[in-house]
Amino acid sequence: MTVGTASRAAVIYLLSVLAPCGPGLTAGRSNEPGSPRGVDLPSEREGAGTGACCGGDVCLGTLTADECTALEGQWFEGFDCATFLCPVEIGTLPEDCPGAYPILSLPFSAVIYTIGAWPGEPPGTCNKPGVTQMQNDVWFVYTPSQACIVELTVVYGLYNGLTAVRAGSTCQTSTELLCLNVDPPDGGDRDTASFPAAAGTTYWFQIGKWGTNSSGGTTLFLLQSPTPRCLGDMNCDGGITFADIDLFVESLGGESAWAHSCPWINADCNGDGHVTFADIDPFVASIGTTCP
Repeated sequence: MTVGTASRAAVIYLLSVLAPCGPGLTAGRSNEPGSPRGVDLPSEREGAGTGACCGGDVCLGTLTADECTALEGQWFEGFDCATFLCPVEIGTLPEDCPGAYPILSLPFSAVIYTIGAWPGEPPGTCNKPGVTQMQNDVWFVYTPSQACIVELTVVYGLYNGLTAVRAGSTCQTSTELLCLNVDPPDGGDRDTASFPAAAGTTYWFQIGKWGTNSSGGTTLFLLQSPTPRCLGDMNCDGGITFADIDLFVESLGGESAWAHSCPWINADCNGDGHVTFADIDPFVASIGTTCP
């Protein structure tokens, strides 16, 4: 179907009274479970519950630590086999941005031992003030083929870690998108974040030790995208129709004011990771289409 000039003008008029908003970023740090047993990660504590038990790349079941040990598996506390991808083990350390470990598809999960990694730049904006390098840092890189929400989890094995996420086509031109270490220097063992990723944009993940002292340790790194985004479908009914217009207008009020179950970031109709006036024209053009 086509949208008439009057309808398009009405949409633009409604949008004109609202200020543009920035990208939707959420981050947190906690002492929640999520670490493999037997590789010096925080799940070694007693009294732990169930977790994903991995035998190589196969999840053997959601078991207790003792049950997993009996099967000679690797235990990841708090994770469930229904949703957890058993990690690959990375031997050669990807110690700088040009040598970042390439992530080809999501979900992705890896275990890496960073104690032997050298410090590198940049330090990360959430690092200790005044430092010029990130201790024991390793790098990963991912370029999504379609717009999506990326969920990131990093579990630090008995060290105070931090993670910086950067966006840009090259190491030299990338800029920091977010930095995770919400309670330095004695925070929890896990950092989490979610952010909208634009199709074709390269994202760099730098993981290391907070502060000036070198240590590092065994680190669990997970990256996943629960569902692809359907840009413009603001009520999640599988298509972009006139019923989405009011919700699209509402989305420009910002993620903090969004009170609907359908993802707020679906309003990012030009796929640049932001919800702004620049999304108006692609939203209007998408009315009458269906989700892939």
